[in-house]
Amino acid sequence: MRLRELEQQANALSNLYQTFLTRYQEATQQSTFPISKVRVISEAAVPRRASSPRTSLVLGLSLVLGLMMGGGFAALNEFNERFFRTGEDVRTRLGARFLGYLPVFAPAEMGKARGKKGDERPTPPLTPVRSSRMKPEMRLAVEAPASAFVETLRSAKFACDVVLQETRSKVIGIVSALPGEGKSTVAANFAQLLAANGHRTLLIDGDLRNPGLSRGLGFSADEGLVEAVIKGQSWRPVARFDQQTGLAIIPAVIRTQFLHTSELLSSAGMRRLLQDARSEFDYIVIDLPPLGPVIDAKAFAPLADGLIAVVEWGRTPRALVRSVLGTEPAVADRVLGVVLNKVNMKALSKYGGFGSSEKYIGQYAGYYLDYPRKDAA
Repeated sequence: MRLRELEQQANALSNLYQTFLTRYQEATQQSTFPISKVRVISEAAVPRRASSPRTSLVLGLSLVLGLMMGGGFAALNEFNERFFRTGEDVRTRLGARFLGYLPVFAPAEMGKARGKKGDERPTPPLTPVRSSRMKPEMRLAVEAPASAFVETLRSAKFACDVVLQETRSKVIGIVSALPGEGKSTVAANFAQLLAANGHRTLLIDGDLRNPGLSRGLGFSADEGLVEAVIKGQSWRPVARFDQQTGLAIIPAVIRTQFLHTSELLSSAGMRRLLQDARSEFDYIVIDLPPLGPVIDAKAFAPLADGLIAVVEWGRTPRALVRSVLGTEPAVADRVLGVVLNKVNMKALSKYGGFGSSEKYIGQYAGYYLDYPRKDAA
């Protein structure tokens, strides 16, 4: 019985082996046979667009991302823009009248045509000043009377005449918030413009700590404003005059450091000098020290009929000017207007809003001689 069981088991395993062997041989033989029938499921076609990446999706995401990044950069630039760029900035940030732009004016760009000379009225006691010693930028009002620079000064004169029309002899102070903004250049050219137009004008260098106006005009005097005020003298012994325009000038002669400049500018001697000068001149222009570092201009402000503030374009912070004018009502109440100095006229249009005058600044070039005309060869 045991033998029969083993024989049956052996036969079953042998049959199973033969079955698997037969199937293996059939599969091997079928793999070597060629395919005789092929059925086309779908015809191949030229693709109309790439399967990946999806161009429309990528462009849409890029556009959205670009707008977000552009808006972020614009907001950052607007946040970092802390300076005066346009007249609208002056009106909205300071609430003051905007008088115009004073462009960066290279001496080589001076117009060849000079304006008519004003009536020369040299007073006998006065000593003449040689114009050749003056820096070129100090004589723009005479050398380039048809320039955009001088046109802004005419706007400042018009503002003075309108606001102070009841004042016969006007005392106009030129101020700035920081040193180096060009107030001395503005004062010199403003006074020369007035004198060249036939007005009796006196120019005073009131910056007794850093007399940049006297240096720019090329003075080498022995006495000036300090001596006249301290000694109680009239303006005549210390004044000089410009032979071309008839402008009278009182320089500031500083030999040693003078510590009480604010007291001198607000003293009774200064009042007497101005009172004496009012009887002889139509305009008295005084170049005052900057408002930020010292209080000299603040001390002199009650003696002035009006002040013209000079702000350097793209350099003087708005907060500083607001702080200086906001904390000194005596100064702010006398500000006739603000001029933006050292303006890059080519870049100005980038800061103007849609429809603003800054956008059309290039079309004004034909009216000024410091810019080449578009129709010129």
